[in-house]
Amino acid sequence: MKVSVCSLENSGSVEQWLKHWLNLSGQKLKKYCSKKFLEKAVAIQEVIDLELNLVNLGEIFPVYTGKYLPEIISEDELFLVLNKPIQCHNHPLSYEEGDNLLSFLREKNYHRALWINRENYDRSLLYRLDFETSGLMIVAKDSVVYFDLRKNFKTLMKKKIYHCEVSGDFLFSGSLNNYMEAFGPEAKKMRVVEEDKGGSAELAELEVQKLKFNSETNRSLLEINLKTGLRHQIRVQLAHLGFPLIGDELYGGKTSTRLHLHAYQYQFHYAGKDYQFQTNAPIFPVT
Repeated sequence: MKVSVCSLENSGSVEQWLKHWLNLSGQKLKKYCSKKFLEKAVAIQEVIDLELNLVNLGEIFPVYTGKYLPEIISEDELFLVLNKPIQCHNHPLSYEEGDNLLSFLREKNYHRALWINRENYDRSLLYRLDFETSGLMIVAKDSVVYFDLRKNFKTLMKKKIYHCEVSGDFLFSGSLNNYMEAFGPEAKKMRVVEEDKGGSAELAELEVQKLKFNSETNRSLLEINLKTGLRHQIRVQLAHLGFPLIGDELYGGKTSTRLHLHAYQYQFHYAGKDYQFQTNAPIFPVT
């Protein structure tokens, strides 16, 4: 989508004018505008068409457009706790994207949380979940609290509990420690490697136990205590064991209407107080 804007002054180039008006770097402008367009001179009262994503760069779309609705679980002076649905982004990458938690917060008038960490797309979200993963999301409502928790996230977080389902009777119980690295086109996938030979792999750690096995559906419900927070970590480490998550076709899982992974509970200690937030237990589809 484009919008028409009118210049109130003469300028040597569109780039100079936009840098002054939008306070953006040349690198960001070149992402949305051609070199020829940026070099064009601007006359007073000249009308110029610009991409809406450029004009509102860094802003949050005011209407939530996701397929499934997030749920507000609880709120106090410091934290807002949400249940993120599947097929919902954590944050937008451009202004026109409304299928994300931040657009939901803006629609519900949680403007205070959107002003925290304003220079970054994820604002006051304390962590991220995959697009297809449902579950607990915690939003900081205070800037000092947000930056304290982000800086000391690994030490302050005591438990990060996830529930997931795999096909078959899962017999392993205990700790999984694997080095992981990104690979493939645009590094969209992760994989387990034997060791960190090239310096690009990171150590992924989690604890897993089976909560129950359903012999009728041949499925195991697992509880994961996530020790680190690498991208796709649970999905990759369980697939490496030969038990990909149901619905996780990217890593060899059985087809389903959703990814069978849910962020269930987070426990942490902050400012002398213990916090525990959790959602309802997930109900994964039988299909």
